[in-house]
Amino acid sequence: MHLTLEGLPYDVLFGIVQYLDFDDFFNLRKQSKQMRSLLSEETICRKVLETRVRHTSEAKLSKETGSRKIGYQEALDRVHARREALALARPVSASLLGYGATYLYQQGVLCYRVDQPAAMVRVLDIHNSSNVEYVIDIPSLIGHSVTGEAQCQPGTFTLLNYADGILVCLFEARKVDPWLLAVKVNTGNCLAALELETSQKIFARHNSEYLLYGTHSYTGSHGHREWMIQGYNLKEERPFESNLYLENLVGCDIGLTVAFEIHGGYFYAVSNQTSFEVEEVDWTSFYHGYRFPLDNACRARLEIERWWRRNHIEGPINDSWTDFRLHVDECTGDLSIVEARREWRGGGSASQRTYYTRAVEFPNEEHPDDSFMLDFESNSEGGLHQVLPDEPVARLLGEENKPQYVVPRDRHPKNVHCGDDGMTGGFILAKTKVRYYNPDANAFLDLVDDPEDPPRDGGFRLRQRLRLRVGSRVTCPPDSNEVYRSRGISMWPPERSSKEDDELMELLNPLSGDVEGKCDERSLIYMTGDDTQPRAIVLINFDVGINLRSEHNGGTILTQKGIGETAADPGRASGRGLAIDRKPCKGKGKSKQRSVSPVLRSPSEGAVPYFRREKAKYLGLKSLHFEGV
Repeated sequence: MHLTLEGLPYDVLFGIVQYLDFDDFFNLRKQSKQMRSLLSEETICRKVLETRVRHTSEAKLSKETGSRKIGYQEALDRVHARREALALARPVSASLLGYGATYLYQQGVLCYRVDQPAAMVRVLDIHNSSNVEYVIDIPSLIGHSVTGEAQCQPGTFTLLNYADGILVCLFEARKVDPWLLAVKVNTGNCLAALELETSQKIFARHNSEYLLYGTHSYTGSHGHREWMIQGYNLKEERPFESNLYLENLVGCDIGLTVAFEIHGGYFYAVSNQTSFEVEEVDWTSFYHGYRFPLDNACRARLEIERWWRRNHIEGPINDSWTDFRLHVDECTGDLSIVEARREWRGGGSASQRTYYTRAVEFPNEEHPDDSFMLDFESNSEGGLHQVLPDEPVARLLGEENKPQYVVPRDRHPKNVHCGDDGMTGGFILAKTKVRYYNPDANAFLDLVDDPEDPPRDGGFRLRQRLRLRVGSRVTCPPDSNEVYRSRGISMWPPERSSKEDDELMELLNPLSGDVEGKCDERSLIYMTGDDTQPRAIVLINFDVGINLRSEHNGGTILTQKGIGETAADPGRASGRGLAIDRKPCKGKGKSKQRSVSPVLRSPSEGAVPYFRREKAKYLGLKSLHFEGV
């Protein structure tokens, strides 16, 4: 008798499913109606959810007890659907969210600053499809939180970081020290107002209990600037006892050479640079990582590690295309490095973008016996495990040289995603506005400016036309010689052929000008326009769980046929700070507030005077939803 998978006992099938990858599980479900029915059973779905995507928001919703709870099968289907929508450039919806001067998009929450008619910060929860925005009046916030001369000085207001319902901002005024403000967005309460000595290259990372901020202002013994980390306990309302200096952590450009993150009760700092000075003779590059616990931030608890990055013989790098960040895996919850590099592999004439991932491990147990640093003095004493390669250039080394060398490592195919040259269709760096790679979806996404030539309106000037350019890969069958195969390049929206396409193009390009954006695993948000007027904020959504429908048109539904053109073969926005003009007034050092938004409701006793709730701006703007995705 021929035995099929459908005929296996339930316990055996349950055991097999535990060892399947997430994508293999869904491929198996597609084999037959009977198999789909078997693998849709809630017990099996729960096991897959807990072993393969346990650190997703969908898995958390499946454990809810209220009205937000979803079933295990629905949770799995939503994770799979959003990954496929991203990998194949098939968005669920697109919406115009509002207009502003600059924005911040983190943890699925949009914070954007509005300068007209009054200076304010508006906060919208995208991932939870909120129809309410929290509004914080900036001049009033400064007047209630900042003390001393800074109250009466004109200055700039910058959004730094958002996490766990708390927004961290920076206020800078001339001739006075800058101020760091932490505000609870759903109540408006100011949790911390810290006067700083400097704000040079400042960044902030925080959770609900701890706020850490760093400046590139400490001068090391070698004469180069280094990062100084300071902290504040939000629960106990007290600063950390001492500052931490990340000595010899090279790199000053966040997102290019260095990345910072809070994860699992630790603060992490990772760099892809090795030394402050250029080594004329060198072989190997490393990632350098620092971490310390948030509840005991002191030098004694500071851990330092390094991990092999690449050998220079792999070819030159075009640093203009480099992207560097830290990523939390949706399966394991572990922190990993994600770096995109454009390289001339093997010194060839053609360059290619490749996406690398590397686990952040403390301690690094991969090669515990290797001594990575080849110091000339210790090498002459024979104190190193590694020796220099037998190359003529090695004879040029002197005491002033400090090269590094290890034997090149083999990378797992899962950690290397070979993209393309990025030039298909003529998309040079200036035309590529947002770049993003998602290891969980095995997909890279570019937001590119692809003007129609010739223009449809018959004019001579090429008009901005923003489109998604997405490439992805899938695993090959077991009998293949390759581990992955490319799914080609997809473009969205498709070339215009109807009035519906014109309507979509108008939504994606409400204004022309500078474009800057931020992408996460379920959505892309970008701001477009010039500095002479408020810039438009646009959302492209890949998650069916996000439902932002405007009241303007009820959320027009378009049928997307043949979405994506498959070939044969993406924060903080860097907008300028808001100028706050404040004039001193008579009295106890208080300032007269200008451009203060009116309070639309009578504040109750104990209410924060500079905080209110309003209907979300997108409700009165345009949105489009797509069927058949």
